[in-house]
Amino acid sequence: MKTHIESTHQNRLTGGIELALAAFALLLTAAAPALAGHGNVGNPQIAPPQSHFRGQSYGEWAAAYFQWAYSLPVTAHPLFDTADCSAGQTGNVWFIDGTHGQPFPPAGRDCTIQAGTAIFLALAATFQDNEACNGNVIQRTSFTESELRAMAYTNFNNFLGHRGIVIDGVTVLGLPDCDPSDPSTCQTPYRVQSPVFDYTVPAFDNVLIGDDGPCYDNPTGNGEPYTARGVVADGVFVMIKPLPVGEHIFQFGPLPALSRLYRITVE
Repeated sequence: MKTHIESTHQNRLTGGIELALAAFALLLTAAAPALAGHGNVGNPQIAPPQSHFRGQSYGEWAAAYFQWAYSLPVTAHPLFDTADCSAGQTGNVWFIDGTHGQPFPPAGRDCTIQAGTAIFLALAATFQDNEACNGNVIQRTSFTESELRAMAYTNFNNFLGHRGIVIDGVTVLGLPDCDPSDPSTCQTPYRVQSPVFDYTVPAFDNVLIGDDGPCYDNPTGNGEPYTARGVVADGVFVMIKPLPVGEHIFQFGPLPALSRLYRITVE
């Protein structure tokens, strides 16, 4: 089982920890809210979180974000600064995030996109699934969907903190200042949980090797891509509507630093 925060952190949870979390998750299942995202809190440049923007809900876009982030090799990946922001992007919605790694380093990037392209920005996110490395072997667990969702909810509360987004000098409203001891402070209209999804990683040089361990180095044993199944995600995302042609500045991340900087050119 993996825990992932802001494309930056993944933690192996096995053995006694797993059993403890299973019991804890049973208690949390009833308490974890159905995160749906209601209202837009006065942000005209942001698609309302309850909308189906370009055919998908925020939760479905969250799943698509993780599928994109894990589909790329580390040596050709925007979140490792080994490729530009166009890597792996298709269609009229592109994904951006900070920098993969622990602790969370700053990011400064230049990005060129075509007019009419929306941007799905992952401010912070976590996912849970039923597998992790036990040495060179993928160990599978049997948590239910409800248990995985409850763990994602609690883990995310513990890591979220106080974060913000500024687009062209305008602060995005309604983002959380999360105190894990008071889960109500961790809620925002832009926090959503995904439907259950799968994601596929390359056989070699994939993000999971560094995140979770050597069992994900050629996990199929035949050089074919590997698919992790039954994943749920929880996070804070904003869907930024297409921007006017010209130069734009995005700053986001933990406050007060807002250490992720994108200089975006729309052509």
